[in-house]
Amino acid sequence: MIRYCTQPAAPLAPLIAQFWSITAAAGTRLPDYLPGTGTEILLNVADDAALLQSAAGHSADPVRTLLRSGEAVCICPRFSRLTIQTTGETRLFSIRFRSAGFFSLFAIPQQHICDQVISTEALGISLPDLPSDLSHDSLAEQLQNWLYLHYPVVDNHQSLLNHAVDQLYYQHHRLSVQTIQQATALSERGFQRHVKHITGVSAKYFARTARFQATLKRLLASGQPSSLDTLLTQGYYDQSHFIRDFRHFTGTTPARYLTDHQRRCNFYLPTTAAEL
Repeated sequence: MIRYCTQPAAPLAPLIAQFWSITAAAGTRLPDYLPGTGTEILLNVADDAALLQSAAGHSADPVRTLLRSGEAVCICPRFSRLTIQTTGETRLFSIRFRSAGFFSLFAIPQQHICDQVISTEALGISLPDLPSDLSHDSLAEQLQNWLYLHYPVVDNHQSLLNHAVDQLYYQHHRLSVQTIQQATALSERGFQRHVKHITGVSAKYFARTARFQATLKRLLASGQPSSLDTLLTQGYYDQSHFIRDFRHFTGTTPARYLTDHQRRCNFYLPTTAAEL
């Protein structure tokens, strides 16, 4: 399996986190999507694949969505996990938006699309025609040119809200939700409404997810078991607090999840080309 990950051009960096692609032979096990804080447009440029959506904490059969060759979908997992099921050769390309990026570009309230797999056409998003044989860099270049056409004019109010969402994501271990809300001069109810529009969930749950993501990223990168120092740095009270969150977001325990495979094959890899 070969994974590429590149950064957007500077003007798009406040809105786009990265462009990534995966190329793999039939039968290759791909990384799972855990509940997250961003939104992605996922484009399939090889054989048909399927996305299996499992709700956190539920044992019901996963919901299966077919992703045909040449199709693109929008995914915004918040409470559910997504598994990519391949049927042949795999080549997937993704635009991964920052937490406030998708709403800023397309003005689609996130609470209407979170935990769903929706075609871009159904959302009124028309991607450019993209030949299937383009390289990762060529796909990224063409999609960046397309994104420039949607580049928003952000007023002061929206800029303030986007900054608040960034603080919920990056400063979750230092600033309380209340502190961030008060800095916006919005009422608690108004703040929560705007955050839900932008992220799809409440500010408290968004910060909780950001804390878990940051902790998991560090654990996968270090290759070490969860240490109390790492957990406390990210804002967990103790190990049992972290394990409860871990079960919520992954459906399993740290010992079962943090395997060599997950460390080699995850969405937190460095932003370079890697053969896994």
